[in-house]
Amino acid sequence: SSGINAEWPLRPGTRLRNQIKNTICNFSDKLENDPSEVLASAVILDHLYGGQNNSNLQSFSSIFGFLDSLRQKDEGFWKDILQYYIQEPNITINCIPSIQCMTELENAEKQRIAEQQKRLGDVGMANCKKEKSTDCDSALIPLL
Repeated sequence: SSGINAEWPLRPGTRLRNQIKNTICNFSDKLENDPSEVLASAVILDHLYGGQNNSNLQSFSSIFGFLDSLRQKDEGFWKDILQYYIQEPNITINCIPSIQCMTELENAEKQRIAEQQKRLGDVGMANCKKEKSTDCDSALIPLL
C-alpha cells in the first residue's frame, strides 16, 4: 500500500472534490466578472482548433457538467487513477543544458541569417519586409 489514505488530513476523494468545487467557483467568477474575455477566449480557441464542427465551443459549454460529474465520482475512482500513475513503470531523464551547444547553435543561426541577408541583398530584404507587413495587415480581423 502506498499510504494514500493515512497521511492526508482529508481523504483523496474529499480533497479532489474540494479542488473541483474550487475550479468550478473560480471559472464561474471569471465568467461573471469578465464574460467578454472568457467567451472571446472560447471563440478564438474554437476558431483555431475546433474545426468545422465547433468541438471546442461544445466542450466549453459542457465544462460545468463535466466538472460536476467528476465531483460526484467516488473515492475508488480517484484511487484507481492515482494507482495507475504511481504503479506504472516510468523513466526519468535528467538533462543539463550545454553552454557549448547553445553557443554553437546561436552562432550557426547568426551565420544563416547573415548569409540569407547577403543572398537577398537590399532589394530582397525590402521585399521581405513589404511581404511581412502585408501578411500582418491581412491577418487583422475587424471587431464587430
